[in-house]
Amino acid sequence: MNYTLSSLIDMTKMQRLLDSFCVAMGTAAAIIDLEGEVLIASRWQRICTHFHRTNDQTYEKCIESDTQLANELQEGKPFSVYRCPNGLTDAASPIIIENEHMANAFAGQFFLKPPDQDFFARQAARYGFDEAAYLDAVSQVPIMDAKKLPAILNFLTTLAEITAVMGIDRLKQLEAEATLKEREEKLRTIIEHSN
Repeated sequence: MNYTLSSLIDMTKMQRLLDSFCVAMGTAAAIIDLEGEVLIASRWQRICTHFHRTNDQTYEKCIESDTQLANELQEGKPFSVYRCPNGLTDAASPIIIENEHMANAFAGQFFLKPPDQDFFARQAARYGFDEAAYLDAVSQVPIMDAKKLPAILNFLTTLAEITAVMGIDRLKQLEAEATLKEREEKLRTIIEHSN
């Protein structure tokens, strides 16, 4: 396919949808392409944006987590849930358009049970984070009731399906426009040569 996901879907509307979901569920979410580019995101946790993704060692663990989720989705699973080595949980669902896996819908940076403060204090020391600021960021990560997890996974799967439908519709429109343009050019050539 010669198109990117961002050229096939209305990113502004998708951002509004994601923002609404995140406010309602109290979690962060994103759509990330297979190269790791964040296409849209909402409510990312400070622990990730200010700590884990700014430190080379913890960022490697973020990439490991993203890769683990992506690998499970490449196996054809409708969703994946993974607790990253940095101690946070993420969930993801694949966005597939015309049988091509183009991106993943993520929800995450949440806990499924209260965090182990000692684990995070040790992590702050290991990676040189300001302990008080780091633990404050840990305290802001939502603890997701396990009963809400099916709703989150259902949303991700539905979001991925809706995104795929939007993408297919736009893809068909772009292909029809390209076909029409090609026919117009052929007709123009015929007319020019007939004169």
